[in-house]
Amino acid sequence: MTVSLTIRQKGLLLVALPLAFELGLIALVLTLDAAAERAAYEQARSKEAVSKINFLLKVVSESTTALMLYSATYSKQFRDEFLQSQNKIEKSFQKIEALIDDYPAAKQEYALWRTDTTKLTNLTGRIIYALDRREVGSGALDSTTVKAGLLMCSRQFINHADKLTEMISSRKLGGLATEETWRLWVRCALFAGVVSSILLSVALSSYFSRTIRQRIGTIAKNTEAFAQGQELNEPLSGGDEIRDLDLAFRQMASALGEARRKERAVVDNAKEIICSLNAEFQFVSVNSASNQVLGLAPSELIGKEFLSIVAANSVQYVKSKLSDLSGEMDATFFGEIPLLNFERAQVWTEWSFVWSSQEKHFFCVGHDINEKIELETLKRDFLNMVSHDLRTPITAISVFMQSLITGREIYGKLNEHGLKTSSSISNSLKRMLSLINDLLDIEKIESGRLELNTSEVSLNELIEDSVFALQPLSESRSIKLEMELSSSVRCNCDAERMSQVINNLLSNAIKFSPDSSRVLVKLSRAGNRCQVEVLDDGPGIDEEFLPNLFNRFYQVKTSVKSKIKGSGLGLALCKKVVELHGGKIGVRSVGGQGSCFWFSLPLAEESVGGA
Repeated sequence: MTVSLTIRQKGLLLVALPLAFELGLIALVLTLDAAAERAAYEQARSKEAVSKINFLLKVVSESTTALMLYSATYSKQFRDEFLQSQNKIEKSFQKIEALIDDYPAAKQEYALWRTDTTKLTNLTGRIIYALDRREVGSGALDSTTVKAGLLMCSRQFINHADKLTEMISSRKLGGLATEETWRLWVRCALFAGVVSSILLSVALSSYFSRTIRQRIGTIAKNTEAFAQGQELNEPLSGGDEIRDLDLAFRQMASALGEARRKERAVVDNAKEIICSLNAEFQFVSVNSASNQVLGLAPSELIGKEFLSIVAANSVQYVKSKLSDLSGEMDATFFGEIPLLNFERAQVWTEWSFVWSSQEKHFFCVGHDINEKIELETLKRDFLNMVSHDLRTPITAISVFMQSLITGREIYGKLNEHGLKTSSSISNSLKRMLSLINDLLDIEKIESGRLELNTSEVSLNELIEDSVFALQPLSESRSIKLEMELSSSVRCNCDAERMSQVINNLLSNAIKFSPDSSRVLVKLSRAGNRCQVEVLDDGPGIDEEFLPNLFNRFYQVKTSVKSKIKGSGLGLALCKKVVELHGGKIGVRSVGGQGSCFWFSLPLAEESVGGA
């Protein structure tokens, strides 16, 4: 039943049961205390009643004494004392009657006492009356009848008073005993209640904590079993939150198990070698891709040192890198490492190593880059072929064609058709040489083999020289080349390469501008940088083509572009050169509204100060 209770309900029960018990205990203690208070009250009333009876006996004694003295002396003082005593007697009887009002037996005795007291009062009243009238002589009180009557009434008065006192006293003693009994009951109830409440709380908390601990222990065991890949225990029964937790854990374990199986499938079927190494560089786990890349099964690598399959000339380098990596927190290392396959032949691989300082393991991914190395070798051989076997003869042919066109006295005079054909061949050779040079330049930049001869250069002069050099091309189509240049703009750059960028942007602007239009070159400062802008009135470029405009061999497909021949390498080369100088390059254009190609460079310190 308790299993079906929720933890909240168990908590409420753990509080409510002791609280209800304590409330009952408080009610019992209050009842016992009230009884004790009643007993104490009755005791006090009995004690006061006895005190009043004793006081009344004293007053009666004083009254009798005053009567006797009055009869002997006829002194008015004694007569007044007698009368005052009579008044006190009446008042005392009223108080005693009020105190014994709830004691029927005492009231009955009090009635008899009151009757005898009336007789005594009447007798003393006749005596005082006779004394006042001097109807009796001084020896009147010595008469046998008066003495006997007075003595008998006094004895009866005293006897009744003694009986009443005894009755009240016995009740008082009984009340005292009852009060002590009630007080003892109160103390016993308090002690028993506190002990019982503590025991009840301990029992309930022990029972509930034991059941909760057992159920949570089951979940903990399931957690360990799941971590070790073992079967889970039976599901918990009941309807409490722990059962919900167990259900959620099982759902999570099922989802994680499925994810683990999928992850294992992905890892096992991956082409890359995915593995983990311990702090001694030994394989802890590895997927089956090692068989494909190295011809070594995972079982052959587990426990083996990673350095044992690294090519001899790279062992020290890899060991140093991994040692440095393990000394840092969650560090990463990327690099190309030649490994030895099952035949001890070299296999080029690219690896990423991540060191986990928490688990003290390297987590690694490596993939075969033999094809990449072969492609780079082919590319390098191709460029060498282009550079030596293609550019040299093309250059020689180009020089020959130029000599053929201009050197008439050497080769003889060409007719008009021959000159036209020779010029066309010469232009094609120039374009081919430009393409080869651009391709070689880009490759040098990407491989890091291009060296810049930087110096402090005036951009004003570079732009003016480029405009002057392209003036014939622009004039052939009636295009105006205009300049808006800030004065004395200098930067640290390779003058030849920067002139190449400016010439490329200007020649493109001229090519794509309509006849009789204009091309504007602007040079301005912006903080510690300068910016060159080339604006034309050409057809513009649609937004969809802008992101790829600086990629190699990319050409915008437009009706205007189709009429203009180009390699698609010019803008790519410009981007590489500008970025190599720490600059930025971009374009602003809207289809049909012309274009603005721009690049920015850091200013030389002197130029910054001059600004």
